[in-house]
Amino acid sequence: MQHDIRFFPAEWSPQVQAVMNAASGLNAAYTVEDLRREVSRGASKLMQVVQVMQDGSPMLLGYLCFWKEPQGQGQELVIHAGAALTDERTTFAKVAPHIKRLALENGCQSIRAHTASSKRLAMFKANGYQMVEFVVRQWV
Repeated sequence: MQHDIRFFPAEWSPQVQAVMNAASGLNAAYTVEDLRREVSRGASKLMQVVQVMQDGSPMLLGYLCFWKEPQGQGQELVIHAGAALTDERTTFAKVAPHIKRLALENGCQSIRAHTASSKRLAMFKANGYQMVEFVVRQWV
């Protein structure tokens, strides 16, 4: 079943803060405050993810943050934060095909996401994403 999913620019708000906090868990390397700063200075785009219902009314599903960066001869849409208002797996399955459209509308040829969660990795894989690298970090 195809859903009518749309992305609209959003402003940072207490609701966004609360939903992103709940989705991100405790990550000392990249906090929700870091995300807020990136959005406020324009380095990241914050989008509302909305499903348009059959009667035309909008239903907010959650939020998505991304930026674009060079990749080969083109651009890549990098998802660096996302949060669903209800079940994450169901919402992502509904929204995933439309993220491709968002990437194309932004001139991107690929989509990348980073996650430290094996549950989310499985969710991405179930929706057509492939594991392409392992990332390690050492603090100095």
